[in-house]
Amino acid sequence: MDKFGSEVATLLLLATPLLIFAKVVHGIVVGRVSLARRGSPWVKAELGAWSLLAAIDTHILTLWLASAHQAEDLCMRYRPQMGTDVYLDGGYFLEFPVRVRCVWPDGESMNVASWPLNVLTAVFFTAAVAITAYTAVQGFRRSRSRRHHAVNGDPAQ
Repeated sequence: MDKFGSEVATLLLLATPLLIFAKVVHGIVVGRVSLARRGSPWVKAELGAWSLLAAIDTHILTLWLASAHQAEDLCMRYRPQMGTDVYLDGGYFLEFPVRVRCVWPDGESMNVASWPLNVLTAVFFTAAVAITAYTAVQGFRRSRSRRHHAVNGDPAQ
């Protein structure tokens, strides 16, 4: 499953610039930023989807920055006196926050994952959830209001 997650992560990280380029070209051609029609509730859903994509991309970037180097190269700057017999542990795609640790032969370990990127991932994910929840609650209220007006014989607003 983790291998599949890694393949999907690579695809997303490489496809995101193409998606952004397509959105910019669409915005230039159509004259508006959103892919959805004006006034459509899908505008907020699109914003939530872009926030979720940003969260996934920052998560992938955190993984890559922490584990794309050789263990010796990455860990030597933290403890050069410990020698080169070191390995990386952790760095799984489905793990949050990302924890990639340098582990030395004497059992000492140190987290080398970038905490600002972990925080940024959490911020983007929280924004995506908040936007989605807000859109869902607003849609529920709107549909309840329409049903209430239809039952009472009021003209729909």
